[in-house]
Amino acid sequence: MKKVEISIITPCFNEELNVEKCAFELKRIMQKYLPKTSYEHIFLDNCSTDLTFMKLCLIARKDKRVKIIRNSRNVGSMRNVWEGMKYCSGNYVVPSLAADLQDPPKHIPEMYKSLKASSVLMVYGVMVDREEKFFLKKLRKYYYIFIAKLSETPIPLNHGEFLIADSKVVKSLLASDDQFPYVRGLFSQTQVKSVAYPYKRVKRLRGKSGENLVTLVNHAINGFISTSTLLPRLITVTGMVIATGSVLMGTFNLVGFLTNNHQFISNGIPTILISVFFLSGIQLLFLGILSEYVQAIYRQVRRSPAVFPIDMINFN
Repeated sequence: MKKVEISIITPCFNEELNVEKCAFELKRIMQKYLPKTSYEHIFLDNCSTDLTFMKLCLIARKDKRVKIIRNSRNVGSMRNVWEGMKYCSGNYVVPSLAADLQDPPKHIPEMYKSLKASSVLMVYGVMVDREEKFFLKKLRKYYYIFIAKLSETPIPLNHGEFLIADSKVVKSLLASDDQFPYVRGLFSQTQVKSVAYPYKRVKRLRGKSGENLVTLVNHAINGFISTSTLLPRLITVTGMVIATGSVLMGTFNLVGFLTNNHQFISNGIPTILISVFFLSGIQLLFLGILSEYVQAIYRQVRRSPAVFPIDMINFN
């Protein structure tokens, strides 16, 4: 595969309204700001059910720098980015340029120049603002804060897959062979020398996002279990605290009974019921957290059939 300077990946699923604009806009930006820099624009079609693939074929026929991979099945957005990184030939990689142009391509030349000028291995985009609904914006904000607090390695707030990294960093990620990769967390876990690039994430260009509430929750849970082991330890500590409190309460009641000081003995049924429901809720919550970790291990060990490209266009 012929080496290029920059590989830019665009994962897409049912983006027939946006792929032409995305390809055109990136081409315009690269010709204007990096005219002497070679690049490839790889579209990862996640087995779309609309006209996305057909439109991509028409684009690729006119521009050999546009390359297309069509997956054998829909593997979700995160895994799609991961699969795309396997086929990059660039010295530097942009793992995800959104097909709906929420991450504007105009920032790529600046990020590339910043990478080359500062001798770092990665420049990651930090979303200083997002053009989206107020509630969702706040929810994302507190989630990123929470996961940054839980993570064992520093994770910058409000950064995603819109970044540019040296190909050596990408290779180190792929070597982990993660079956359910939390890509932004993995880039942070490399702890390579990097700098932040602030930008504004804009509204979706056209159409409706394929990300719904279920997939967002799945990404959130995967982020927790991929970046932190603090929750299982928190379960252990909480169990020890509750057990210690129970022993102390039992001792207090026993002393009250032996000294005939019955006013200190709590024997009301409401108290018992509240205690039972409280402890049962804690147990179910902790079992749920542990089951997420066990399930992640299970999926990593007992793998599903590998996704493979059923079409590859403009690859040598």
